[in-house]
Amino acid sequence: MGKEKRKEQRLKHESKITFEIISKEKRSHDKKIFLAVTEDISVDGVKILTDTRLPINTLLRINLSLAKPQKLISATGKVKWIKSLYNRKLYDMGLEFVNTPSAVVMDLIEYMFERQRGHLKRLNDFDKKERDQEEVAEEEEEKKEATFESDELEKIPDAETKEREETEKFLEEVKKDTDFLKKREIRNKKILIVDYEKDSLDSLTKLLQAEGLQIATATDGLSGLYKFKTEKPDLVILEILLPKMHGLELCDEIVKESNKDIPIIIYTSLRRNMQWRNEVFCSIGVSGYFNKRVDEEELMNTIFNLLGVEKKKN
Repeated sequence: MGKEKRKEQRLKHESKITFEIISKEKRSHDKKIFLAVTEDISVDGVKILTDTRLPINTLLRINLSLAKPQKLISATGKVKWIKSLYNRKLYDMGLEFVNTPSAVVMDLIEYMFERQRGHLKRLNDFDKKERDQEEVAEEEEEKKEATFESDELEKIPDAETKEREETEKFLEEVKKDTDFLKKREIRNKKILIVDYEKDSLDSLTKLLQAEGLQIATATDGLSGLYKFKTEKPDLVILEILLPKMHGLELCDEIVKESNKDIPIIIYTSLRRNMQWRNEVFCSIGVSGYFNKRVDEEELMNTIFNLLGVEKKKN
């Protein structure tokens, strides 16, 4: 449908309006006079709300009333656009004034000028009232600030004590949270122990569980490899002298499976000199080599260093 293109400034304007069709299209309507309500107005035209749908370019004789100053003006208008509303029960319609007499144009200009001047006066009155209210509010705020500063000076010693207490409480909470996170971090770590000696296996398992670590165990090389694949441990401790699969062979399989990401500690009854230990380190890639007679503290420190977590403090 056509679209109205009024260049002049528009003002919201609500009043009753009557219009009469003066072009040939009027023969399609039984009524002669139609009622509508204006929505906005300018020197170029008017937007109306009506229950009558008219074709684009229909010529109308329009009668509408202006307030302040009160005047009834008549003009010729042309339908430029129409929009249906509420399932085509009502219509928004844009009317363009055509061949408007100069007297009517002057009446419209005077009306719009008076409306704008009244609007500006209301804005000025509102601004003045708002400024007065702001001044009163500022004075009250200054009084409150003066009273507040006086009260705060008296409260400084109490505030310092309270702040110190809150800081101490905060640090205590941080320590609790840190301890909790450390414990949770330890509980998330799992160690696989592979040892054919039951006493040694039970003793080491009990020692590590006391530190909060998860433990998986196996008593031979084959079951140790199976447990490694299924349990997904973070560290492996194993005896070299294992049945069904030698400990060195198990080390080699673990290194291949983990791409050297999982640390391995050899914990054995076998006694060898340091040169042999170095050969083991180089050829297999283990992270630590301990004899079962070694100091438990040294073994535990190595385990926790490789896991990257802190050991419990006694």
